[in-house]
Amino acid sequence: MKHRSQLRRFITLIDTLYDNRVRVVIGADCEPKDLFRMEEKDEFGDADRALMDDLKITKDSDDAKAAIFTGEEEMFACDRCLSRIMEMQTDEYWDKWGKNVN
Repeated sequence: MKHRSQLRRFITLIDTLYDNRVRVVIGADCEPKDLFRMEEKDEFGDADRALMDDLKITKDSDDAKAAIFTGEEEMFACDRCLSRIMEMQTDEYWDKWGKNVN
């Protein structure tokens, strides 16, 4: 997951738009399901290593298996984001939130 920071910002954007019932048009070179290509994580990225150093966690310790380092949180958030994007494409979503609803 090379672009973890950008991924988190995109997910936060979609979450915010969804929570505020905003209709949005997104142009992409792929289908929504292909936006989140999850790579197998063989080793820790620079940000992970820096955090592990600060916390004095070794790569072989049980703490290194925490969700923050394994990408589990991102996988869950990506699934939720994809689900929201798919819902936001539906006619029902557009009809429901297209009116001035308070």
